[in-house]
Amino acid sequence: IPAWLVPSGGIGTVAPGLHQEYLMSLVPGAYVALCSYPSTDGSAHVDKGMVARVQVDAAGPAAAPPEADVTVTLSDHHFQLTAPMSGPHPLIHLRNTGTEPHQAQIIKLPETGMEYAERAWFDHGGHGPRPGQPIGGSIEVPVGGEAWFRAELPPGHYLLLCAQAEEEGRHYELGMVYRFEIE
Repeated sequence: IPAWLVPSGGIGTVAPGLHQEYLMSLVPGAYVALCSYPSTDGSAHVDKGMVARVQVDAAGPAAAPPEADVTVTLSDHHFQLTAPMSGPHPLIHLRNTGTEPHQAQIIKLPETGMEYAERAWFDHGGHGPRPGQPIGGSIEVPVGGEAWFRAELPPGHYLLLCAQAEEEGRHYELGMVYRFEIE
């Protein structure tokens, strides 16, 4: 991904068979929609052609934002929730008040409920089978940005995390991880 490309946000990884509703505001301009998720052969989906140019034209007034079940404030380096996560289909509002882009990815953990294998998967570049099931969320929420998404949360153990990497480590290592359970 070229350095001049400015992140505008986007849908987090969603496992096959699941779906996610996602809402965000974009100013008029040219955008690129791409998938950087790793294929089983190690190459990113964008390298296999999963990329498209998107042109956003000026339109009428923006729609009123939807009323969320929970608002998650992303900051340097933690999450603040207005309510506990609950299922089965919460509408989640993200607000990045930090000084850098952040993610809010939701991963359903295996039956063991152990998060370490999932974190190791990220730490090793996403190679090999993924231990958890990606439910969605958002990647690269820009500074001052907002997004809304509706997640499918069947019963189980989950992680909400930011896997953004920087010199000090991945943001979840710096505190941007929230563990929750849906009964």
